Order: sequence, then C-alpha cells, then structure tokens
Amino acid sequence: QVFAYFPLAAVISKKILCMHGGLSPALNSLDDLRRLERPIPKPDKGLAQDMLWADPSHSVVGFEANKMRSVSVNFGETEVRDRLRKLGVSKIIRAHQVVQHGWSVFANGAVITVFSATRYQDEMCNYGAIVDVKKNLEIGIVMIKPSEFDENKSNMQDQLTVDISA
Repeated sequence: QVFAYFPLAAVISKKILCMHGGLSPALNSLDDLRRLERPIPKPDKGLAQDMLWADPSHSVVGFEANKMRSVSVNFGETEVRDRLRKLGVSKIIRAHQVVQHGWSVFANGAVITVFSATRYQDEMCNYGAIVDVKKNLEIGIVMIKPSEFDENKSNMQDQLTVDISA
C-alpha cells in the first residue's frame, strides 16, 4: 500500500527527468505528474502506467502499443526530442529494461536506461549499473560485473563517464 503513495518520477536540477518506465502520450508538462492523485492503487492505464512500463524503441515513430509487454506504450526518438522540449529537461534516466552492460543510451544519449540487477537473466549474465549524477550534472555510470566475467573478484567495477551536454 505504501507504493501507491510513492512519486512516479523525480527531476534533478530541473534538467534530468528520472522514472522507472518511460514517456507517455499523456505527459505534456511536469505538472501532469504533479496532478496525479494519490494513492494510485493500480496504475492500469494512462500516465501512471506509462511512467512505470513504457519502453523506447528504434522502430517506433511517436507512440505505439507495447506489444511485447501487452501493457503501456513504446516511444520513438522523435517523441523523446519533443517531450524533452515540452518538459524543459535535457535528459531522461530510466530503468525497467535489462540491458547487457547494465546501461544503454537511446535517442543520441537523451535517454539513459540503467539496470542495477546483475545476472537478471541466466543466459545473458548481464552486468548491473548505477548512475552517479555529479553537482555539475556530469553523469557517471558504475558498471557492476558479475563475478563470472572476472577471475579476480576484488575488481568487480568499471567506471565510465557519460557527457550530459546535448
């Protein structure tokens, strides 16, 4: 029941929008998020659902139903540029999708997907990653290797810096 009261997104320094899922056709301003009534017991449609379940897709222009998950939408690069402009932010950091190296970029780096659970899929043996946003809004990505990738288990992290400037 507590989760029904949690925020669906956060904004860092008025520039980076963070959420679990992704963009929504119902998200036209940050006030749309502020107006969501609490509690949200079951986000079964619209903005709340998309903030939790929407995924980026290179093959989509605009928004399309997410056929793989049978819930929410997929959004394309054009929508990312449009929503960044409408929302007045420069980046989106999201989670929700397992990615091989723990993180990936979409829309020329405007969207960063970060997934912290290593070995989420046995056959993939994926890395995990953690985002570190510095005061100057430089984004650092800490990649967490599963021990199978290293014989020396004391060296399980790689540091990588990603430029936030667009």
